[in-house]
Amino acid sequence: MMNGATESLIRWLLVMVCCPHLVRSPYLVAKLVEVLFVMCPDVLVHVKPLFMRVISHPMAQQHLSSSLMKFYADVETTGSTTEFYDKFSIRYHINMLIHSVWNNSVHRLAIIKESRTKSP
Repeated sequence: MMNGATESLIRWLLVMVCCPHLVRSPYLVAKLVEVLFVMCPDVLVHVKPLFMRVISHPMAQQHLSSSLMKFYADVETTGSTTEFYDKFSIRYHINMLIHSVWNNSVHRLAIIKESRTKSP
């Protein structure tokens, strides 16, 4: 059973990743995506219950997949002097996250829906 502090941390993490306009630094968003990546069952099996809790959160179900896909594209211009190399590790983390949520039908539909939208 998750306590209130864990729920608050999950909510904060999702807000920071799913609302990029709140965080000006793409580097910070990339680090938060990396935190989610470390929670992937493909990376660490014993944290699967926590990962399942994160992806079943209503905010994650509504916004996480599309936010990750948008950040995947936005990472092309992070503003960092090492952006060329950074984007590969960031995109790897995002790929693993998308792979990990693909079996969840809500996230799969969100990924499909986002892939059909046209970028401005």
